[in-house]
Amino acid sequence: MQVNNFRQDYINRNTGYNHSESKKAEHASSFYSKVNPYDLMTEEMLERVPELYSQEDVALADKEVHAAYIILGYDWTWYLTECDKETGDAFGLVVGLDPEWGYFNLKELEKLNAQRLILEDFPKTFREIKDTELSGQLTSEELNRIFNGQLSFTTDEKIQLDESYEYELY
Repeated sequence: MQVNNFRQDYINRNTGYNHSESKKAEHASSFYSKVNPYDLMTEEMLERVPELYSQEDVALADKEVHAAYIILGYDWTWYLTECDKETGDAFGLVVGLDPEWGYFNLKELEKLNAQRLILEDFPKTFREIKDTELSGQLTSEELNRIFNGQLSFTTDEKIQLDESYEYELY
């Protein structure tokens, strides 16, 4: 924890962010704080993120996403579902050139200036973010493949062709 305290002190000095004042606001919600996106693993998250391999019996669609990380200028997102709190090794969905489940390291992401995505409230299951966060990043085929058919986009379920409508091609 000494590393985290050092990191937090550094952030406080260089961003004007006061960790102790925001602690009260963090606990007011069941979602994680959206303050300071460069803090990849907040104290609150450390308390709640499951250890590696602890969710192997949970269906892919029902795994809880505790954070999503991005690097500005790149089209990659790392969705954290489990983490080794000592090493920073994490497991989750990695959406990049070829979306897949895999391992990544938070310390390595930190060196690359990754940010914790704060547009979405976490934790949430993949089922809860499929039509918001995932719909802009995955095709229907990718979603089906990654989640072994457990998920589909709501828009896919609602699409019905009106056969009485004629399409005109120019």
